[in-house]
Amino acid sequence: MDKELYATEVKSYTHNKVNHVVASKKFLSEGEHILIMDDFLANGCAVEGLIDIAHQAGAIVEGVGICIEEGLPGRRGTVSARRDMM
Repeated sequence: MDKELYATEVKSYTHNKVNHVVASKKFLSEGEHILIMDDFLANGCAVEGLIDIAHQAGAIVEGVGICIEEGLPGRRGTVSARRDMM
């Protein structure tokens, strides 16, 4: 992948496929404090992918906001239980 990008793979529950998620290095810097916002939480994979990109950049994830949560069997609370990722 391009050396000017941070990249990760995220499995989409909705579309049942793996997506490549990228962020330009010019928009995310080491030590930067960020808040991750997602519109819909199905299984938490998108949030985990965004946290991965933040960590690649050396950014500090201060929190995660989700607008709508669909509690899937066996996955409810998965993201909140992974506070160690932030």
